[in-house]
Amino acid sequence: MVPPAAGTPLLREIGDVRLGHQFERDVDRLLRGFPAGEFQGGLQLTGALALGILEDGQVQIARAQRGQREALIASLPDDPRVSTALRRFAETGPVVTLVTDIADSGSSHFIGPDDYRGGRIAGDLMGLLMRPEGGNVLMIGGHAENTGQRQRQAGFRAILSARHPETRLVQVLETGEDGDLVGRMVEKALLQDGSIRGIYQASTGTQQICDAVQRIGRAERMVIVAHELTPNRKKLLIERRLHAVIDQKPDLEARLAFDAVARLLGRLEGTTEPQAVETQIFMAESF
Repeated sequence: MVPPAAGTPLLREIGDVRLGHQFERDVDRLLRGFPAGEFQGGLQLTGALALGILEDGQVQIARAQRGQREALIASLPDDPRVSTALRRFAETGPVVTLVTDIADSGSSHFIGPDDYRGGRIAGDLMGLLMRPEGGNVLMIGGHAENTGQRQRQAGFRAILSARHPETRLVQVLETGEDGDLVGRMVEKALLQDGSIRGIYQASTGTQQICDAVQRIGRAERMVIVAHELTPNRKKLLIERRLHAVIDQKPDLEARLAFDAVARLLGRLEGTTEPQAVETQIFMAESF
C-alpha cells in the first residue's frame, strides 16, 4: 500500500488496551461498539495516542512498555513496518489484529471478515442484479497492495466467472482512499466506457460515486454494490441510489476483540479461537 505521510495518526490508545486503525472515521465507528465503563476482565476505555510513520520509514508505538499498557488491538495496514512495530509490542503483551490479519506481526489472535468471501458475495449480488443481460463492471479500490481489497477482488472475479459469465470486471480504479478524487475518476471512466453498468465500491467515496453516476445521466441503468453500512450509505440505499451493502458488523468485531484480549490476559476463562465475523446484506427494503 502507499505508506502514510510521516506523523500520520494511525493508532488510538484506550486505557489498558490500545486500538489502532488506518482511517480515523473507521475508528470512530468501531468505538461506537464499545459500551461506556468497564469490559469483562476489568478492561477500561480512556485516553488517546498516535502511532506514526517516522521520517526514517520506521513505525514506532509510543509507550509500549508492558507496565503501562497490557495489550494491543491493531487494525492497521498490512505493511512490513507495521509488522515490525507489532512484533516489538508482542514481546511485552498480546496483540490482537482486527479487520486486517497483518502478516508476520506476532499477533496472538485475529478477528475480522473473510474478505475473499465478501468479494464473492458482492460479485454474486452484482451478477444477480444485472441479469439477464449482464455487462461490464468498474471496481473502486483504495490501494492495490491492501490485502483485504486484493482478496475482495479475487473473490469478486471468481464468482462472476463461475456463475455470471455475462457480467465482467473490466477495470479497477485505485483512488488512494481519496473521496473527492473518487467522484472525478468514476465520472471519467464512465464517460470513456458507455458499456459499464455496474460499480463495485470496495473503498471510500460512495456519495461521490452516486453523485457522479447521477450527474452524467447513468443512474437508471447502473447497479452499485458497496461494503460497510454507514448512516450515509443507509440513506443512499433508502433513496435507491445504492443497491446493496455488505456489512461486516464492526461493532461486533470490536466487542470480540476485547473479549479475546481478556482471555489472552487470563481475566476470562477459555481459549481464543480463530473467528471470521459473519456478514449481513442490506438493501432498500431492509429499513
